[in-house]
This record gives sequence, structure tokens and C-alpha cells, in this order.
Amino acid sequence: LLGIIHWYLFINFGYTEFNMYDWVYTYPLHDLLKISITTFEIPYHAKMYNLPIEQYSDVKFEATNGPWIIRWFAHGHPLVSPHLFLISFFDLKTMITLNIIFHYSIGFLGIYFWINKLKLTIFSSFYLILLFNLNGFLISKMSIGHLGFCSAYFYIPLFLFLLNFFCEKNTNFTDGIKKVIYFALFIFLCKLNGNGQNIYQFLLVSSIFVFFFPNRWIYFIFFLILSFLLLS
Repeated sequence: LLGIIHWYLFINFGYTEFNMYDWVYTYPLHDLLKISITTFEIPYHAKMYNLPIEQYSDVKFEATNGPWIIRWFAHGHPLVSPHLFLISFFDLKTMITLNIIFHYSIGFLGIYFWINKLKLTIFSSFYLILLFNLNGFLISKMSIGHLGFCSAYFYIPLFLFLLNFFCEKNTNFTDGIKKVIYFALFIFLCKLNGNGQNIYQFLLVSSIFVFFFPNRWIYFIFFLILSFLLLS
């Protein structure tokens, strides 16, 4: 709860109308998704935004980052996560606020899993939660509007937990396949939220880590195959 309050305050009490850095890109990206869902229109053909046009540029229907943003499927960060379809019926500022809280909650779930697994004390748990909430890298990314293609950095605690879980000894072959599915679905979730660059970073770190566990190589190959099938 304190973490959610922290991020709510961080984004100015939900008043996310910033007009600098990549927020100029983040607004139309979320707004286009909102309009597409609420008007039942294909995102590629959505023509207008709800926010004031002058926030983007002096040219109608054109963003300062380039007109390619208008064509929603023409870039590498399409947002198609199911939770976005649910929160699209809120106003745009609330939608963006809830989206950040959603990503934070997934990361906190990973923190919770680690606390239980390592049986951390209250003091250690508090320190870990504080470190996660006040992480300068996450704060810097969100402060310049990197929501939508860097938000999976919130997932790092859960990613590390799943990676450790993946490399633990299986009770049987079926147990190993379940781990493959869980890990692949996690990567799929990252992509649904437009986190392309996070995906290759997660896969790179996973490959290096699994290299030291030869008995996991065959399962890792299954994981890569399933991941790429889902991503395609």
C-alpha cells in the first residue's frame, strides 16, 4: 500500500500531464489505445486524441515525435495487455496512473515471493521493499515517460524469482514443463506491454545464468521455442 501511495505521489497525484521528454510519446500511445477500445475502432485507423492538440504539436493529428505515432501498429511498442483494455474506460490520466500501479504491483509480487522464499526478517523485508520502491533507475525511467517500453524493469524481482525457480531441481519431467510454461508466459506478458528491449535483456541474462546449469539446457530450449512462438 505504501508503495502504491509512493508512485501515486510520484506522478503528481495522478495528474500526469507532463509535456517533456518521452511523455510526449506516452500520451498519444495510451490515448490511441483508449480511443480504439472505447470507440471499437481498429487502432491503426484511429484519427484523434482526447488531450489538447497543442500538447503534441501545432499540427493537428501529428505528434512532436513524428507522425508515425499516429499509426499505432507501425512502431515496436504496441500495448495489447488485457489489463489495458479494462482501464481504458477511465480518463487518460487515471488510465496512465493505474497502468504504472499495475506494473509496480507485479514487481512487488516478486519481492513478496523472495521474502517468503528466503524467510527474511521484518527489518530485511522492509529494506528490500524500500530498495525496490526508491530504485533510482526505475524512478528515472518513469519520470521521463518510459512507460510502455521500459515498464518491465518493474518486473525484475519476479523475473529473478522465476529464473531461480526455473533452475531448481525438478521432481519429474512434468514439473520441468510447468516451469517452462510459467517462464514463457512471463516473457509473453512483457511483450504484451510493449517491453521489447526488456525481453532481449531478460533472455540474455537467462541464457548466461542457465549456462551454469547443464541439466536445465533442454528445458531452456523448450522455453525459448515456446517464448518465440508466443511472441510471434
